[in-house]
Amino acid sequence: MDRFRAQRAETIKFVRHADEPLKAFTSDRFLFGTVSAYHWLLHLALHNERHNQQIGEIVSQPAFLGRSGAQAGPAAHGYSLESVFGNSASFL
Repeated sequence: MDRFRAQRAETIKFVRHADEPLKAFTSDRFLFGTVSAYHWLLHLALHNERHNQQIGEIVSQPAFLGRSGAQAGPAAHGYSLESVFGNSASFL
């Protein structure tokens, strides 16, 4: 999470201090070809949102953390995305 937070801070700094429109900054990406910073930021947001959904799917399973039975699942034991990840649960 420390690496994620550091990279996120750098991305936010770049966006806040960009002296040109984000579409003016481009980079060649292996799978995507040439992509603007604007479109890459959209991709990052959606990518992180999907990870949030995947985490939610996992922690909502009765077998999460090896629990089973009527009291299964993280909510029954006080777990939520926020309790596990703090304010980082909504990454963007």
